[in-house]
Amino acid sequence: MTRQEEKTPQPNKLFVRLFIFVLRIFCKLYFRLECVGCERVRQVLQLDGPVIAVMNHASSLDPAVAGVCTGAEFVCRASAPGKRELFDDWKTGWLMRALGFFPVDRDILDLAVVRTMFRILRSGRGIGIAPEGTRTLTGEMLPYKSGFVKLALKVDVPIFPVGIEGTFEAMPKGAYFPRPRKVIVRFGELIDLKSYIAEQPERPTDDELAEMIRQEVIRLSGGTGHTAE
Repeated sequence: MTRQEEKTPQPNKLFVRLFIFVLRIFCKLYFRLECVGCERVRQVLQLDGPVIAVMNHASSLDPAVAGVCTGAEFVCRASAPGKRELFDDWKTGWLMRALGFFPVDRDILDLAVVRTMFRILRSGRGIGIAPEGTRTLTGEMLPYKSGFVKLALKVDVPIFPVGIEGTFEAMPKGAYFPRPRKVIVRFGELIDLKSYIAEQPERPTDDELAEMIRQEVIRLSGGTGHTAE
């Protein structure tokens, strides 16, 4: 097995429950964390199949607050990509794998990661991604890469939009410690791409579908976005 050919990630469920429990206390007290639309998370958990959760990425805090608001059961039933550098150190690497993350090299077209995500969805577990690919430097949402659209259509899974507000103010890129700012996580309605396409007079391109989802995440996050090219 090569370095790129990682095993399909499996979170440590006991550790995830303990981690989320402790993290929830911290986030509620320090960030006054508010979750809006949590009933939609419960609806997702009742589905007979996986989803692709799509969120904005303004801060390193985003996965943490999203995980707290979705809850341990959701986190245990999903995986997410994380930058390769975090896996190269044994301490952060162990934590990332225990939480169900898998490594991705953002500087190359990592086909092994695509295969990993395909296997995860086929196994019935979900994926959480930030299609911007990197954290914004301004607080405005960056254009979305459309690879997740192709994956969703290929495996026929719905998109679960998640908007996060306040993490950029709490801990922007380059900051070493978070500031006590109000953070809100909002969950949107599931988006069935095939049904959406069927309702359109002409078949939207993958980039247009990605932009449609991006606009919904912008709305949920209460933010703004750079114009997608």
